[in-house]
Amino acid sequence: MPDYGIKISKSGYDVDIADIKDQVFNSTANSLKIAITGSGSLYVPEFINFPIFGPVSATATISHDLGYIPGYLVLGSFGDSRWYLPYSYDLFSGYGQGFTVRADSTNLYITFSTHSDSDYTAYYRYYLFVDPGV
Repeated sequence: MPDYGIKISKSGYDVDIADIKDQVFNSTANSLKIAITGSGSLYVPEFINFPIFGPVSATATISHDLGYIPGYLVLGSFGDSRWYLPYSYDLFSGYGQGFTVRADSTNLYITFSTHSDSDYTAYYRYYLFVDPGV
């Protein structure tokens, strides 16, 4: 039976005989397939103690219309050169900035929040996968 598919081996390995651990890609193995990707920015206003008693937040709503809740990967930046995963907080600046992500069958929601008395522009990159999320 013929062996169909795509294989890419690491440098120095013969693709025809390389073990799967020595391959960069093998189409017979399961891999994440990207349906939609994008990036953007979001203005997050400064935190004012009164009358607000919790963090200030801003949400980007990204329409995907996939008809199911997709798996996703989102990276966020609080305006500096560092990128974080969701639910991360910028502990190094002392501002208490963080972000969360959720999805439904039509949209991806990226929410940045802060306890800082300074506003900032947040940046995000997202990847929605073909396979449904768990």
